[in-house]
Amino acid sequence: RHQAAAAAAASHTGALAGSDAVYDAAFRRAGLVRVNGLEQLFSAAETLARARPHVHRGGDERVMILTNGGGFGVLATDALLDAGGVMAALGEETRSALDRVLPATWSRANPIDIIGDANGARYQATLDVLLAERDVDIVLALNCPTGVASPAEAAEGVIRAWQGRKGPRGATSAPNLLACWLSAAEGEAARGRLGAAGIPAFDTIAGAVAGCAELAEFARNQRAMLRVPDAREMPYVDREAASQVIRAARAAGRDAWPRRFVRMWDR
Repeated sequence: RHQAAAAAAASHTGALAGSDAVYDAAFRRAGLVRVNGLEQLFSAAETLARARPHVHRGGDERVMILTNGGGFGVLATDALLDAGGVMAALGEETRSALDRVLPATWSRANPIDIIGDANGARYQATLDVLLAERDVDIVLALNCPTGVASPAEAAEGVIRAWQGRKGPRGATSAPNLLACWLSAAEGEAARGRLGAAGIPAFDTIAGAVAGCAELAEFARNQRAMLRVPDAREMPYVDREAASQVIRAARAAGRDAWPRRFVRMWDR
């Protein structure tokens, strides 16, 4: 992405490198998600293999965070906003529905803190409400070990809610669900169970938030790909001037453009 790295790549493989901004624009227009490292590569694979962005809803992917630890929820909120994510609003009807199934001490805001003793039944009851929400696109369910509740049992409650989800127009219109289970003792098994149920599962906040961001980016870029520009929006291109620039560069021994690009302008 940077000039020094591009030079190293060219000397190592003979690959051609161009302006990074051009690649960004081309990838967006082609409906692709771009990742900037191996961790993001694996989080994108984990997320997009299991979740389906709501391409036709339009707007930003609104995220509701569910957690059994207040500090964990705050860290996830900061990370999501740092990544350009959008927090979903907690409406009065949803708040009233959650009042009926949660202890009086729950946070009553997004992130939804369902308290450290939350068991599988409490996770399930909360998600039954959130996965039926029309104004939420992604639910991020978090679990940190507390010593008073089982992470494995909490994961089973999440799975039951996911399997019984009912969106505004059926299960396929329900919000996407991602999970982050931090437990060292039971976390690996819980994440395996969540993944097998079709729920992208992570062991770090960074990975989970990257998954949310990649879902949002994919939805935006897919909408851009489907959009056909109006002819009046197409910029004027002076083909002769561009051809002269390319011919001069070739005469000077420059080889920074792919051959097919040069041939196109030489026609």
